[in-house]
Amino acid sequence: MKKIAVIMIGIQSSGKTEYVNRYLKGRYTAIGSDTLYTENSEMYAVMNCIRDGENFVIDSINQKKADRAKYIALARKNNYRVMGIYMESVLPYCLERNKKRGRRKVPEDIIRGTLKGFEIPHYSEGFDDLYLMKIRGNCTYSSEWKN
Repeated sequence: MKKIAVIMIGIQSSGKTEYVNRYLKGRYTAIGSDTLYTENSEMYAVMNCIRDGENFVIDSINQKKADRAKYIALARKNNYRVMGIYMESVLPYCLERNKKRGRRKVPEDIIRGTLKGFEIPHYSEGFDDLYLMKIRGNCTYSSEWKN
């Protein structure tokens, strides 16, 4: 059975980490900028997962196609199935969620800037599966992404 690499996609406070913790924790090794802080650290963690044959999830913004491309290429080269999970990035929802983040709160201008430069994911990037997730309160809604 093929191993799986999941790439979370979405602006700050779109619910990426919440989704990972709620639905993927324990089945995937979580690799994210909230804990590793640098791209080199993330890539090192990915390489370790591939070496050990582990499923993994990249829990970062992955704002641009180029940000996602390095992970997609590495996963595909190592015979992983690549799944993208695009967290709906609607500014009012994200700003409201951000207010509840406590000490991890992101300045609003940073969130707006991320959204301004955000590139919507597409199957042509190399995803085997691509899903749209919407969080409303305590409910999560998913659908296959249609480009």
